[in-house]
Amino acid sequence: MSFCLIIRMLQIQYGNAQSRQSLNVSLLIYNRWGSLVYESKNYKDDWAGSEVAPGVYFYEATIEGITSCRGCVQVVK
Repeated sequence: MSFCLIIRMLQIQYGNAQSRQSLNVSLLIYNRWGSLVYESKNYKDDWAGSEVAPGVYFYEATIEGITSCRGCVQVVK
């Protein structure tokens, strides 16, 4: 089974619709000082950045037991 992890504006898409329901995606978001500002062990594309100040944030998304990726996202208000 192969997976493609695509992150667009922290909307995470992977696999097909059937496999999405059975996979668990965790998401951690940190500010530029390394403090955790958001954590979800079962992410459902529900982080909009509304509770944080404008700036650059760093994320780590993990599909449980399969793969993970890291990157950054800029919040603009």
